[in-house]
Amino acid sequence: MYIGCAIVDLSKLHMMDVHYNVIQKQYGNRAKLIYSDTSSFVYEIEHNNISDWIKEHKEHFDLSKS
Repeated sequence: MYIGCAIVDLSKLHMMDVHYNVIQKQYGNRAKLIYSDTSSFVYEIEHNNISDWIKEHKEHFDLSKS
């Protein structure tokens, strides 16, 4: 149980790091967090081609096809 809680806490820490230090730093008010749960964020981001930006910053995203 302790290990499971630690994993969830580390996951939340990583997600908040990406939210504040990647998304908010890059987009500021042009990014709105619409929804979040324990393992994902849903954003509305104003960008001409967000797919290219995500590919350039793929270390922060799950790009698997599952």
